[in-house]
Amino acid sequence: MKELNLYPLSGLLMELQTAGLQDISAENRLVLEGKHSLKRANSLFWAKHLAMPQLESLMDLVKDRYRYSPCYIPRFQAILDNPNLFLSQVKKALAGLSCPVVSEQKFFSAMKCMTVLCNLYSDFIYKPFRLTIDQGFLLDVTDTRVLVKDYLSPVTNPYFNFIKEHCRPIIEAMSPDLIWIYGQPTFSSYAMAMFARKAFSDVHICLVDYPSEYYSLNKIKSFLKTNKLLFSIIDSILLHNDIETQKSIVHALENSDPLNTVPNLIYIGRNEDKIKSPPTNLSAKNDVTVMFPSFESLFPNDELRKNEYNSAVAALKMWPQNACYWNKCTFCGINQKYHTGFVRERFENIDQIVNFVAKLTNEGYRFFWMIDEAVPPDVLKVFAYKLIERKIIVNWGVRSRIDKDFSRQVCDSLAKAGLREIRFGLESASYRILKLMNKFPDDFHLSLVEKIVKRFHELGVSVHLCIILDFPGETHNDRMETFDFLRDLKNKYHSVTFNLNRFMLDITSKMFVRYENFDITRIEWPCPSKYFLGNMVEWNSENRHYHKNNIDDIRNNFMRRNLYPWMPLYPMTPPFNFYMQNEAFKMTLLWKTKMFSKQIKEKIVMSMETRAVKSDNIVYSKLKKRGVDNLYFYQVYNWDSHIYFDCDERLTKLYDIFIQARTIQEGLELFFNKYLNSFMSQEQVFGKYYPELEKAFNLKIVRLENSNV
Repeated sequence: MKELNLYPLSGLLMELQTAGLQDISAENRLVLEGKHSLKRANSLFWAKHLAMPQLESLMDLVKDRYRYSPCYIPRFQAILDNPNLFLSQVKKALAGLSCPVVSEQKFFSAMKCMTVLCNLYSDFIYKPFRLTIDQGFLLDVTDTRVLVKDYLSPVTNPYFNFIKEHCRPIIEAMSPDLIWIYGQPTFSSYAMAMFARKAFSDVHICLVDYPSEYYSLNKIKSFLKTNKLLFSIIDSILLHNDIETQKSIVHALENSDPLNTVPNLIYIGRNEDKIKSPPTNLSAKNDVTVMFPSFESLFPNDELRKNEYNSAVAALKMWPQNACYWNKCTFCGINQKYHTGFVRERFENIDQIVNFVAKLTNEGYRFFWMIDEAVPPDVLKVFAYKLIERKIIVNWGVRSRIDKDFSRQVCDSLAKAGLREIRFGLESASYRILKLMNKFPDDFHLSLVEKIVKRFHELGVSVHLCIILDFPGETHNDRMETFDFLRDLKNKYHSVTFNLNRFMLDITSKMFVRYENFDITRIEWPCPSKYFLGNMVEWNSENRHYHKNNIDDIRNNFMRRNLYPWMPLYPMTPPFNFYMQNEAFKMTLLWKTKMFSKQIKEKIVMSMETRAVKSDNIVYSKLKKRGVDNLYFYQVYNWDSHIYFDCDERLTKLYDIFIQARTIQEGLELFFNKYLNSFMSQEQVFGKYYPELEKAFNLKIVRLENSNV
């Protein structure tokens, strides 16, 4: 039986994470590779958009658009004034995003540069569709009706022409009998599936649950069992993906056996036009297979380097059979992405897990991102002890719960065993909201959080806190309590990080079942539930204090001020999104390991003796003031920091003095002699323009000689 996997077309960041920069080349065409023949489809999609002829054509479109009208979009104007610099920045950004050890600032700069490129494609080629580096095209995949109506049209599916040209020939050449679609339904994977269905009417199409942090088909299985429209495209849904179950499906199809003997499956009986669901319990044989840790490399093995901080990050689920051991939070449905019959309470086989980690370290891995939902401190203590006992040197991060059992002794053991980042769900610093969430035992106090943070910080372990804003019933005072607590922690312990999530109502949570008890007056379904393909729904309340857009502004501003003060005031890449991408790349573990392992450099203060040179990545744009004839100003855009500001021509001349490296003293003297000796005294020039150079130094308009920072 010929099998074929369908992989969704998605973001560039995910592609760089799983494939690597070397695979993103327009020369790397899709070729027949068995069931994995379409694995490089997303690489090819982005390679097409990054090929130099395509980029040059895009530059021409921008020039034509603004040939006879002014451009007041700073990043677009900077491109118009120096397109070659922008193209070189795109190349530089790709290299930065594919390297796991660049600094936060360089990673942000690279993300924003590629976001500018995606905005160009969105505005000049794909409008009204929006292309993004993290998700690909932003398309509605929550309503089966929209998916079915729009996925096979080039007008409504921006992926259609690419799939028709590059993926359909592979599908037809493969002539598959069985197609596996992994994860959340998407426009791209379903368009590929229908091309296969049109060519081969008997092909069996199986949608496979591939749970992520934010999505699982298991959460909506009751809706899937009634979604006949979805089953007009597919034949079955596998709710628990394991090798043995897939083999059972293949065996049944090869022998024309009924599928009712295959566990964990929803399927349609074609002769009866009826959706069926056999039992969902595992066989004893399958039960053994889920006992082994699951492992995924976030960077290809051949990318492993000897450099201490360039080693690949390994995502490791140490206890695949375990979910969150607390499982009492009213807002959370995370355990529902697993079959409840598979979830265990005991954390077993620690020796086996340590052996598995040792094997991976022998293969060159030094960084492990543990993706278990929450591991109790007593289990972590035993795990750490065994790593120390066997002298296994690793750097790792894990999720747990804020727990009084994180004693000084436990924290010390974890740090010695290589723990570098531990992630906790705090969610709020308002006791009233925490009680509504049922987040902690009744005797919980915020002082425990600070004790744990302090202990870990002193040992070189960073604590990350997850926060939820806009929880139903949350007031301005509740939110300020949370912000004050976070700000105080950050000021005391610089290693603390946090992310601010906007509350969404999980349809498998206790809150969803009893929403009226939480002051929710309306659940906002995007479609009738029988067509619903999402996991979260919007909600509203008469007592809601902020619109969701206001919440986004609030969390962005707070995170920028307290975590990323070097960001521009209004970054195109929002701070909360920036953190999410850092986490998706597992960059935070690398950065935090470096934070404690390297001495923090003292901030360099500019003086008259500082030798400085103008950055090569600065663009000046001369613009006419809106509505005023013959009055111009200059806009400075920095492609490193993506900060821009307006100034007069004199200031640009001051910056240009440092095209050649010289001391600040020499530069100001030359500026005076060349431009201002007939207007001002040298003392006046120094008094007025030295502060301007200090600003330029802090904004990296001028920088230290021989520095790439």
